[in-house]
Amino acid sequence: SGTVTLSADAQQTIDQSSTSSAALYVTCRPDKPDNVPAAILSGTRGKPPPVLAARFENPTFPYEFELLIPQNLTPEGATVTSSEQSTSSTTTTSLSLVDPSSF
Repeated sequence: SGTVTLSADAQQTIDQSSTSSAALYVTCRPDKPDNVPAAILSGTRGKPPPVLAARFENPTFPYEFELLIPQNLTPEGATVTSSEQSTSSTTTTSLSLVDPSSF
């Protein structure tokens, strides 16, 4: 579980744009490096794949969320052993907003 907050500038950007189809995507990755040689060959840059992921429609900020097992498990997360699932960690995540019109 966690809370997503926005800076005043980001909140103002959201307030000025149409957010009827807005969504917040949350992913969680293990707090350990991937197998670096294999990651170089596969192109993942050493970043392990997400083990949990969720999409929350039309969030209002600050937004409190909770990721649940097994509902939010990714295919990679479903392969994690039970001993690894029992380990938990808390991380702080910063979010960047991207203007879709810039694509």
